[in-house]
Parts: sequence; C-alpha cells; structure tokens
Amino acid sequence: MAGSITDNAAIYKKTFTYVPPTPPSELIDSTNYTLNFVKRKFIHIGIDPTDMFRGVVHLITPSRYINISTEFLKRIFSLMGIIYFGAAGELFSMMYSGENSLVIESKIHDGCRILLNRTELIRLLYLEWCIFESIVRKSTIMYPIVLKQFDIFTNYINGELSKVESLTRTSEEMTTFIKNVRDEHIIASSLKMYALAQLTEHCMQRWNGKCLQSRLMVI
Repeated sequence: MAGSITDNAAIYKKTFTYVPPTPPSELIDSTNYTLNFVKRKFIHIGIDPTDMFRGVVHLITPSRYINISTEFLKRIFSLMGIIYFGAAGELFSMMYSGENSLVIESKIHDGCRILLNRTELIRLLYLEWCIFESIVRKSTIMYPIVLKQFDIFTNYINGELSKVESLTRTSEEMTTFIKNVRDEHIIASSLKMYALAQLTEHCMQRWNGKCLQSRLMVI
C-alpha cells in the first residue's frame, strides 16, 4: 500500500472497471508457495529475464498478478498486526464476499489488484522466512550463475553461427537457430524457454557487429 494515507483511502472509494489481465513473465529457477489452493493464489519467486535477470516476487491469482518488490513485502510484514486486526480500518482493507481483505494494487498496470483474506494473510505470515530465504538465494546465488550461463551460452551460439554457411539475417531466423542449438549447460534449457527474446537480441547485436567489422576489413 504505497502512498499517503489520504491517497490510500481514496483508492477504495473509486469504481473499479474490468481490465483484461496480462500474464506474468516466466521466471527462471522459480520457487512456488501456495497461499490458497482452492482460490488458486500463489507466490512465485524467481529470476525475471525481462527485468535484467533480477530476482522478483509475483503474487498470482486466477485473473491477476502483482509484482511485489522486496521492500514493499517487508512493509506488509511490518504492518501485519495492524492489517490483520483491522486497526487501520478501511485504509488497508475492504469488504469482499462478507469478509475484510487486504487489497494490493499495482500503480504500473491498471486494473491489476489482488485481495488477501485473513486466512491467506496468516499463511503469508507463516511463509515469511521461507519467502525471504528464497529471495536472498535468487538474488545472491542464482543471479550471478544465470548471468554467467547466459554469457557462456551466447558465446557458444556465436561459435555455432560461425559454422553456418548462410548468414542469419533476421530476428526470426536467429530465434529458430537458438531453439535448435543443443547444449549441456545447466540453465541453457531455461534460458531458451524463458529468455529467448533476450538471447536473440544479444546474439543479433553481436552477430551484426561482427558482420559490419568483416565488411569494413574487406573494404
């Protein structure tokens, strides 16, 4: 719940309109925790290739998801007592299906909001240490490993490209080429699955640079 108390209070007085949901980005080395299986509410923690391979936390429901920063998650936990016992009233919660629920709304994507009832908040509090342990592991251990594997894999792709007689000229051709590359590195499959766009862009930049350099040498 970022923003001033006045701003937060005004959020729940407005009329919400339906906005078609957008799917979250796929995460590398994802760890999942269940808040409410029946209502399909989960926490996904992993490396996001669309966000410079940073560790991220997604709070996912059947129709929406929220990308929560570590700082904001810490704030929620620090205010958990106030939120749970309703001491803050409507500033932190709203009535939904006959019960008070915590509302978390994205300020980046319109219409992206999720509601957590008291049972789900207790489950979230129970998972606090597991969640932050996963965040630290992704950020301090997996992050450099993924970046190193990305660099190794792109170098390998460039080596394979140099063996191809017909030059790969478009992003579509490069994407197809990368998909067909066979490699034994641990995270190569995850990179091809979830970071294909980043691999294609990176390889196209390096390949086009080499082609330009070769032409200049010929001239």
